[in-house]
Amino acid sequence: MKITILDTQDCEKIIFDRALKNHQITYFSASADRLKTSDLTRIKNTEILSGFVYSKFDAKFLKQFPKLKLISTRSTGFDHIDLAYCVKNKIAVATVPSYGENTVAEHSFALLLSIARRLVDYQRITDHNLYSDAHYKGFDLRGKTLGVIGAGNIGKNTIRIARGFGMNILAYDLHEDIFLSETLGYEYKDLKTVLSKSDIISLNVPYNKFTHHLINLQNIRDIKKGAVLLNVSRGAVIETEALLMALEKKIISAAGLDVLEEEEMITKNHPHLTDKDKANPVYKMNLQIINHPAVIFTPHIGFDTTEAVDRITNTTVENIINFSKGQASNLVKI
Repeated sequence: MKITILDTQDCEKIIFDRALKNHQITYFSASADRLKTSDLTRIKNTEILSGFVYSKFDAKFLKQFPKLKLISTRSTGFDHIDLAYCVKNKIAVATVPSYGENTVAEHSFALLLSIARRLVDYQRITDHNLYSDAHYKGFDLRGKTLGVIGAGNIGKNTIRIARGFGMNILAYDLHEDIFLSETLGYEYKDLKTVLSKSDIISLNVPYNKFTHHLINLQNIRDIKKGAVLLNVSRGAVIETEALLMALEKKIISAAGLDVLEEEEMITKNHPHLTDKDKANPVYKMNLQIINHPAVIFTPHIGFDTTEAVDRITNTTVENIINFSKGQASNLVKI
């Protein structure tokens, strides 16, 4: 089959080339919006398309591939894919349901520990040989209350790590696992309680119409004064205006962010930003957020470890091979 793979890293190509040697593969390191007209012409007969969340597979892009049969996204989430178009044109969509539960949870603690021990601040002063002027004070994690919003696979791994630090844990989730909560020693509470009682808040929910702006201008004021906010899920789970306001009014003392709402213009260093793009209020607020002294930002790399990328790639290979054999796996029910 003719396969086009976008957002490709060299380590992924090695696995794809070995496992899919009987197929015709075209690679691009770029995302969908960075392809040239000549690129699109070259791959117009693509039957299988694969990309990461950076590639927006909307109707305008997908209609250029009349023979497309499968989109195999290298992610758990699929909010970057126009499912309505796929249904209308009988295009199957496959995901990677499990690859980085521990990986993303570990990254959230990398962000948290960097904040707790003021690592970025100390790095800045040591870069200037100002060792004797180090007056920053960190804080212990032991005894602090962690609020986990979204206690699914990533959230549960976050809870396990937090237990190792001696933290108290509250969780908010629509589907409560009482047995696990008793085993790991955490309590389920409503969202307002988790926001108001937690010293650190970790967002681990999938992005969908129900979680869009889950944290917003109304409820962000419920957050305990001086709490730390972590987001390793999707940017639009937090209303950008609310996040900036919380930082400026010091409702939160710090934020560790791996994602931002409408992050593509930031994370991909988009070379074709128009004046209209630069005037986008979300884009302008994002620039303020990532340059705020109380923010640590990483460009959506919480998943990006050798082991996790291998798991993503191998599952994508399985999805493609199974589909080509008429035994589709990990399909989105649409």
